[in-house]
Amino acid sequence: MMELVRKHADWWNIPANHIDKLADLAPAAGSARVSIQQMIGFVRKDSDPEKVRETSTRRFGILGSGLVCGDADELSGHFSKLSGQGAERFYVWFADFAAPESLHEFGETVIKDFPG
Repeated sequence: MMELVRKHADWWNIPANHIDKLADLAPAAGSARVSIQQMIGFVRKDSDPEKVRETSTRRFGILGSGLVCGDADELSGHFSKLSGQGAERFYVWFADFAAPESLHEFGETVIKDFPG
């Protein structure tokens, strides 16, 4: 598949369950830009971190490295690391199914750290 990406693709969208392989696979993408599908368990300021992690893992733990749980600082660090490995675009899914409170706080605390 990576040969097809390298030869023909403008973008390579790494599946959520392969995020842990990004550093190894990205060079094989050639000039294709890298996007990532990422499931998150967002620990909002008013939430119980253990409950968020438990619920997120129960629902989406099958994704392996495609699920990351954390508060705003932890998620900002996670996305910064992936950016440093070549990811330019993120498709973020919320383990709480994108409750309005999560979307608002994520935008105010995590997205603001990344240039638009």
